[in-house]
Parts: sequence; structure tokens; C-alpha cells
Amino acid sequence: MKTASILTLGLFAALSTSFAAEEEAATPFVWSRATLDLVASGDAEGAKPIYEENYNRAPDDPAANRNYAEILVLTKRYPEAIEMITRIKDSFPDTDAAKGIDDLSKKIEDAKKAEAEAEKKEAEGDGKTENGDVKIPSEITAPTKEETPAPRAE
Repeated sequence: MKTASILTLGLFAALSTSFAAEEEAATPFVWSRATLDLVASGDAEGAKPIYEENYNRAPDDPAANRNYAEILVLTKRYPEAIEMITRIKDSFPDTDAAKGIDDLSKKIEDAKKAEAEAEKKEAEGDGKTENGDVKIPSEITAPTKEETPAPRAE
């Protein structure tokens, strides 16, 4: 899924480049390259401000909208991503940015389900700690000196 998101971001960054080239010739390419490098290295949080700035500079660019929606999903900002998805569907329905947008919505649904399942599993507990050690219930404690039985004489 990470690879697909990176490829999608790359595609839309390339589309965004042609739109934004009118304002600043080299900047969009630098942005797309830098942001793709950050996302590929696992630093989606570091890429988010760049995509946000690109979106703010060109809010009427369908690709900038899609890129921003994608990075919001990668950084788990689901409410904001849902708003962007709705904006893309409403404002740019017949563009490349709108193609596959329902897949992005599904990613959000799947991620929310996975998080809910993880929280449920954690709440229920599986008898083990995060590193795999067996948990000892808090009501089990070592016996006090008074509770320790006297050694048997043989």
C-alpha cells in the first residue's frame, strides 16, 4: 500500500508541476522530488508541510488537491483527508485527480478498522506484553513474610 501511495503521489506531483510551472518554473519539480524522497524514506510527516504549501499556492489545481489528500491519509489525518476527498469529488469530478478517489476513501475506512481492531485487542489483552513476555495480573503479587509458609521439617 505504501508503494501505491508513493506512485500516486508521484503521478499527481508530475501533473501539478505543469500547472504550477506558470508561477515558478523549477519549484514544483523540486517540491515533488523532495516530497517523494521524504515519503519514500518513511517521513510522510516531513513531506506534509510541503504538500500543504503546494496546495495553498494552487488550490484550484486538481493534482495539488489530490496530493494533499494523499499525504493527509499517509499522516493519519483522516477527517481532513475526507474533506479533501469531498472537495475533489465536488470540484474536479472529471479530472485525473478524481480517478480512484474512492480507493483513497477505502484506505481511510480500512485504516480506521485496523486501528479499532488493534485498540480492541489491546483492551482485551492477549496475555502478553508488547515484547511477547507473559503479563502478570496485578492481583498476583509475591507473598509477604507473614504469608510465606514455614519450611517443613523432615
